[in-house]
Amino acid sequence: MPDSKQSDEDFKNCMSELAIADSTAVLKITPEMAEQMKATMKKKLKGTEFEDSYDVDQVCDCVINAIGEKFTIKEMRQKGFKQTDEYKRITDECLEKARKSSQ
Repeated sequence: MPDSKQSDEDFKNCMSELAIADSTAVLKITPEMAEQMKATMKKKLKGTEFEDSYDVDQVCDCVINAIGEKFTIKEMRQKGFKQTDEYKRITDECLEKARKSSQ
């Protein structure tokens, strides 16, 4: 009888490889995934000067939404993804939208 745990893992690996090979496959970001991504981003930004200038929640939400809407899994898995012009353009837009006004 096959090991169901191993079968599940083999299936996940196969699906992952197919998604990466398919240039049109997109990542469906679940609310749980979004919360985990946001928590990771906020942890890195907490206590930095970034918080003084930008609404961290707004930046995180904007970037996470853009990742889910604008990029394929294949693009996200490419080496240097965060250095691509498109990723930089989107993060710049998110930063502009989330900039705190000077008081």
